[in-house]
Amino acid sequence: MTFTIATETRDINSNLDQIRSVGKVPAVMYGAGTPSTPIMLSHKDTVKLYKQAGGSTIITLQTDKGQKSALIHDADIDPVSHQLRHIDFLIIDENKTLTLSIPLHFIGEAPAEKQGLGVLVKSVHEIEIEIPAKDLPPSLDVDLTSIITLEDNIYAKDIKIPVSAKLITHGDVIVATVSVVKEEAEGPATIDFDSIAVEEKGKKDGEETEETVETKTEK
Repeated sequence: MTFTIATETRDINSNLDQIRSVGKVPAVMYGAGTPSTPIMLSHKDTVKLYKQAGGSTIITLQTDKGQKSALIHDADIDPVSHQLRHIDFLIIDENKTLTLSIPLHFIGEAPAEKQGLGVLVKSVHEIEIEIPAKDLPPSLDVDLTSIITLEDNIYAKDIKIPVSAKLITHGDVIVATVSVVKEEAEGPATIDFDSIAVEEKGKKDGEETEETVETKTEK
């Protein structure tokens, strides 16, 4: 899928809140010989782009200096309103090699989990690879159907990557496994000490305890 979005130049000293108030998102683009350049984009289009493209899909930016290939490098999301406030684009040279993390797409069901042997644990959700920009995949598939027993694991080295790519993440990193859920052992029964009657030694009906006798003064 190809992603293209139009950009507008903006003054570096422009009021960012005012830009946002008219439905725009302030942004900046840089990299591959392009100096840091302030731009702005349609908020609606940028949010859609951010959700669909993520950080590992090449985007075409339409600028006043022509089209530029880029990746979403960073995004500022308001923690309260969850609104996209700012976005950074890294301009890339599609003829060069990139090193970046690619998200994993888990497919299928683990037979070990389906048979009730345990619970599926996804330990890693992205792996790092080195790859020519032109071959960059948006995600990498992880087939869970290979986890048949509790001894089966999927490692980073098991994930199929493009022929032109090199795995940077250590190959023995466990990506997915099925783990047995241990039941919590029952602790000792709780004793309600308030319900237990305390018998005082040496005390009978009508008699005083030793402690009481000792504290009496002689007449």
